[in-house]
Amino acid sequence: MAYTDISDGPEMTKRLQAMLRALSKWTADPMLGVAINGRFDEGTKNAVTHFQKKYFLPPTGDVNFDTWDAITDLYKTYESIYGQTEGIYPFPTSHDFIVTPGERSNLVYVLQIMLNELRRSYDSYGHLPLNGRYDLSMTRAIEEFQRAQGVEVNGIVDRSTWNRLADEYNALVRYSE
Repeated sequence: MAYTDISDGPEMTKRLQAMLRALSKWTADPMLGVAINGRFDEGTKNAVTHFQKKYFLPPTGDVNFDTWDAITDLYKTYESIYGQTEGIYPFPTSHDFIVTPGERSNLVYVLQIMLNELRRSYDSYGHLPLNGRYDLSMTRAIEEFQRAQGVEVNGIVDRSTWNRLADEYNALVRYSE
C-alpha cells in the first residue's frame, strides 16, 4: 500500500478499511465494503481501485495522498450528516473484575452481541446465541479473539480483553453504519 506523507501500517490500514466500509453503507455501494482486518489485501485493493474510478482518480489501487484525501474528505462529509453517537461503558470499573465461563449476566449479553458483530473479522467461530450464558461456544470465541490479538489465551474476559474487544467492536461498528 503506497502512501504519500502518510504512515503505513496495520492501524492506518484499519482506518482506511473502516472509512471504506462506512462509505459503502452511506453511498449504497457494496464494492466499497471491506473487512476491517488491518491487512491491505486483495479486497481492500479492489475497493480502493473502485473508489478511484468512481471519483475520477487514477485507478492504481494504491493509496497515495490524493486518494487518502478524497476518501477522508468524503467520509467526513457523510459522518457530519449521520453524526456519531455517544458510547456506553458496561464493563464494571473494578480493576480486578473478570467475566468467566459459567457466568450468567447482562454483561454476557453485551459480550455476545460484540462477538457476533466481530465474526466478520474472526470467521473461526460461529454465531453465538443471545442467552446471557458464558458457555463453551462463547469461551471458544473469546479464546479465538485472544489468540488473534496475541494475548494470553485463557477464555476469561478481564479488563485487557474487554478493552481489545471494545476497540475492535467500536472500529467495526463506528465505520460500518
